[in-house]
Amino acid sequence: MKLLLVTIVVFYILYLYMGKHQISKIKNDIFDINVESVQVQGKREYQEDQFFIHHIPKHIVLTGIFDGHGGDKCSKWLNENFKKDMIIGMEKLHKTTHKCLINTMLADQSKITPGNISNLLKMLKKEYVSVELNKIILSSEDEYIKLKKINDFLYEYLMKKTLFDSSKQWDKLSIPRIDTGESSYRAGCTALIVLMVGHTIHIMWVGDSRAIFIRDHEPTINSTKDHKPHQDDIVGGSNAFVSNNRVNGILGVGRAIGDNGRRLRGALKRTPDYISYWFDDKTTIILGSDGLYDENNHPDILNMDLKKIKSEEYADNTTVVKINIVKKSQ
Repeated sequence: MKLLLVTIVVFYILYLYMGKHQISKIKNDIFDINVESVQVQGKREYQEDQFFIHHIPKHIVLTGIFDGHGGDKCSKWLNENFKKDMIIGMEKLHKTTHKCLINTMLADQSKITPGNISNLLKMLKKEYVSVELNKIILSSEDEYIKLKKINDFLYEYLMKKTLFDSSKQWDKLSIPRIDTGESSYRAGCTALIVLMVGHTIHIMWVGDSRAIFIRDHEPTINSTKDHKPHQDDIVGGSNAFVSNNRVNGILGVGRAIGDNGRRLRGALKRTPDYISYWFDDKTTIILGSDGLYDENNHPDILNMDLKKIKSEEYADNTTVVKINIVKKSQ
């Protein structure tokens, strides 16, 4: 029994020191996909970060990081419920849209016919009421380019709607509990979501967790732009303010989900930013909570050996997910 207890303690100390490291290879007919993740507690008393990685055969990878603050109640809830609702949403989308969209994602133009496109456009006009989508449908662009834009629209719409609905559900759950004295529900979190659909990478974020990426043979390291405290992100009429780079002098992030305590309720925008990009042969995407970027620059992060990340080197909770995607040779 003593030996067992000693073993458990040793493994727990190693976990706190080295972090939880995982590597997985995702089976795919078109791409070699390697996903690596690590999470360390840093010098914080407890872990508030949450993350998930989900694969839908054969062409979709969904992952997200939720960096909690004021406790882990919001980040845990969102990590579980956003993923669940997003998976359900994608299943519905794939059932209602035509296979020609799937073939567009996979850059397989040979399987797309004029009849496919005509049926798809008729369905979209019935399912979605959107000025933006209507402009794409009525444009005189090449049909294949049009399909790419339709793909981007549908997944952007799904990602934003799912996050909006999740945020509203959390408000509905947390506010009554806060008002009856359950202080743990005052927590909030950032959100960073990456969705790979064939050759397209969709990125959505709220807050200061950041994604960096490179694609094909381009040397440029691209990144999302953090939502740091700024007066433009304060909800009008809330009487909130930014002082010492903190919202109401308390919170060091400009947008977030939750934060429904008395001092921050209604102060922050939850509006996500979104970008997408297409790659031909290969891409690398790294998602990280802000603790990663507080300690490292972008080039170092791209070349970082995640197995060597040590908890003692970080002041904050730190979560990293690295996705390497390479198209298989024909």
